[in-house]
Amino acid sequence: MYHYWYSKRGTTSLYYYLEKHPQTALSVIKEIEFWSRKFDRGIDWYLSHFCTIPQADRVMTGEATPSYLDCQPVAERLFNCYPDMKLIVMLRNPIDRAISHYYHWVNIGWESRDLPTVIASEINRFKQGNRQIWDCPHSYLARGIYVEFLKHWLSIFPKDNFLILKSEDLYNSPDNTLRRVHQFLGLADYSLQTYPKYNSRFYPDVAEIWRYKLGEFYQPYNQALEDFVGVKFGWNSG
Repeated sequence: MYHYWYSKRGTTSLYYYLEKHPQTALSVIKEIEFWSRKFDRGIDWYLSHFCTIPQADRVMTGEATPSYLDCQPVAERLFNCYPDMKLIVMLRNPIDRAISHYYHWVNIGWESRDLPTVIASEINRFKQGNRQIWDCPHSYLARGIYVEFLKHWLSIFPKDNFLILKSEDLYNSPDNTLRRVHQFLGLADYSLQTYPKYNSRFYPDVAEIWRYKLGEFYQPYNQALEDFVGVKFGWNSG
């Protein structure tokens, strides 16, 4: 039996695509949040979310919890229990991620400020030296500074344990992206007839000036990410 998890930004779609594979038996709920927010419940509570699989069966299991990537204790907790775990990290353009995050909170009633006020406030917070990014689910900008999270994870897990994907690739070429995932996990290739987008949301058009300001903010972090992981994301190219 194997474990894997992957980060937010297309994770729901990938979870359900993998669930259809004949060699997988995923967690009974997608987001367990054990290693981040519910660690005090104990490993037996965590394992109760997975089906019992005979040792002889070569079946892949796993879960998908977005809060793992930017919760600092998670990497060490996981490594101490599962040092060979395979880790899939799906990263979305941080500009789109921040805007989507904002409108999600508006829709559930957690945010009443307008988008320009929010963006200006967040950027100003960083300019003033408040650069806290870990364990900041309330921060629209911090959760898109992926390079700092991955530096931490890769200081604990070997690079070969990771598959780093662009969310845009899953949306634009799901069959090819899923083939990469199968190869990484050691699964036989298994194409689906359709690739519906799960948990997709739409938000209003955003004035170009605010997308520009977000792009300007993220540019050095995106460049550092590309240099660090050796992947060309192209998020600031237009």
